[in-house]
Amino acid sequence: MKWLRRITFWILLSLIALGVYFFWEGLREGNVPPSHLALAQVFSRGLDRLCATVVLQELHLRALKVEATPPEGAQGVWRAQAIFADEGTRRSFADGMENFFKLLPYLGFRGERKVEGRDEMYTLFFGEHPFFFLRLKIKPRFQVAIVIDDLGYNVRMDEKILDLPVKLNVAVLPNLPHTGRVAQLAKEKGKEILIHFPMEAVDGSQNSREGFLLRVEASAEKVKELLDRACSEIPGAKGINNHKGSRATSSPELMKTFFGFVKDRNLYFLDSLTASRSVAFRVARESGIRAFQRDVFLDTYPSVEYVKNQLRATIQVARKKGYAIAIGHPREATYRALVDFLNNFPDPDVEFVFLSEIQEKESM
Repeated sequence: MKWLRRITFWILLSLIALGVYFFWEGLREGNVPPSHLALAQVFSRGLDRLCATVVLQELHLRALKVEATPPEGAQGVWRAQAIFADEGTRRSFADGMENFFKLLPYLGFRGERKVEGRDEMYTLFFGEHPFFFLRLKIKPRFQVAIVIDDLGYNVRMDEKILDLPVKLNVAVLPNLPHTGRVAQLAKEKGKEILIHFPMEAVDGSQNSREGFLLRVEASAEKVKELLDRACSEIPGAKGINNHKGSRATSSPELMKTFFGFVKDRNLYFLDSLTASRSVAFRVARESGIRAFQRDVFLDTYPSVEYVKNQLRATIQVARKKGYAIAIGHPREATYRALVDFLNNFPDPDVEFVFLSEIQEKESM
């Protein structure tokens, strides 16, 4: 079979040579994309420049964005990145890179690949010297996190919500008859779980019905006791958010005590923003806790069309700041609106995510 491998090698080398010829002719006549010219001109000697153009052509540089280029004629490396719409497209490109690397030694090059987080980095060497760095990235998408509060009251409705085929964040109330069952079901359905922590509201009538409640005058021991109970009833929770709490979240002293214990449990915090005077988000971050704020309430009015309009508003918020967080409740109108909205949502620039997956950036 050696003769077959030898023939295959010469066929491939001939094809590359033919590509080099046509590309070199295009370079001489100026019929080459500007990105190719900007990168190829780094190489002042004819042979180096010719080899460079081979690699640039084979790597389909039309997809690349130049990040840094050495001055013309100077020694050094250049950096570029290719941004792809999805993982499948990037993988296809990367597979081509792997095959191309097998030919590089015959042209005086060698390649190295490594993974950095979600990115792939390729380094090409000409001889022993780095020639260029190429980073493959997936195009950042606008992120939307949907949070459904108040799970634990109505198991039938909770089950319908948990069956939604989307990454969903569910906030389960402690100290209810169905708390453990719903939390376990949420885990089995692959949803991200938050502890929906009851906190004191300004309106006293809202507090009288709560058997489990964080009050402003609570001692540090009481705060810890309540948090311990909630964590034991809802194991596997990754975050915590406030249920009501317009009075409690406005107390810097209580919030500082509360987040002192939350930090020990490695939970993130979502401020539901039930009060405009809430200091919970600020104090959480000052305490070294990853924290978020709610952007949109989905179902202030329980109608399907209203909820769908709020979902559209959430998408617009995400497009402006990179991500958005919407809070809803396990109600029939909310469920029906989510089903209809998700079934008719083809926007490839938006992804639904868990809160723990949110990437906070100044620009996406």
